[in-house]
Amino acid sequence: MSEGSKAQLKEKVRRLPHKPGVYQMKDRIGQIIYVGKAKDLKKGSAPTSKPHVR
Repeated sequence: MSEGSKAQLKEKVRRLPHKPGVYQMKDRIGQIIYVGKAKDLKKGSAPTSKPHVR
């Protein structure tokens, strides 16, 4: 992920509301791979916005 993409993602997460909602995770080609729900979207998105290390 490029530095510009990381910055855009951080900004999107920063603007999420502290409200309940549904979110989607997509793979690199844009297909939905997970649909989740959260009581607080900002808190619920934090683990998904971190890079996965193997």
